[in-house]
Amino acid sequence: MRKLIRSVALAAVLALAPAAQAAIVGDVSGGGVFAGSVETNDGWVTEQATGDAVDFWTLTVSESQLLEVSIDSSIDFGLSVYDGVVGDDFAGELAFDNDGDFDGGTYLGGTPSFGASGSELALLLPDAGTYTLAVGGDIGGFGIGPFSYTMTVVPEPGTLWLLGLGMSALALRRGRP
Repeated sequence: MRKLIRSVALAAVLALAPAAQAAIVGDVSGGGVFAGSVETNDGWVTEQATGDAVDFWTLTVSESQLLEVSIDSSIDFGLSVYDGVVGDDFAGELAFDNDGDFDGGTYLGGTPSFGASGSELALLLPDAGTYTLAVGGDIGGFGIGPFSYTMTVVPEPGTLWLLGLGMSALALRRGRP
């Protein structure tokens, strides 16, 4: 009898496991406007990545680039950027960290994780490679999802960003007596 109960319990857990897994939503390498939704308004801030609490988007760049991301939604969103691809084989509890390393990704930066509202980010990606962007609700409280969002991603070659910074410095220096 115990074997039967264990077998039924194991089958139920395995049947529900795919629904609890987080997954890569899509690729934003070329930039543009992308749409998504999450089921909860605090998945990013409470670091709950299983199910549809946080969306993961990948980004592949061929050189150092400035990444600008903005989110338009009815709630605030938090954003984190990781060097590497965050795995989609999350079993059980995922040790997602919105401002630290986790599961295959080295944290590079993001919006503050101490309760401040997010939704905009500008970050220099240091090298060519694949990156993961974690997007999720950044406010606690009440409200029933899903919470839809539109994400604008603008990758700019790092050389242009550095050139603009240098030109600005020269202009400021030129204006001094």
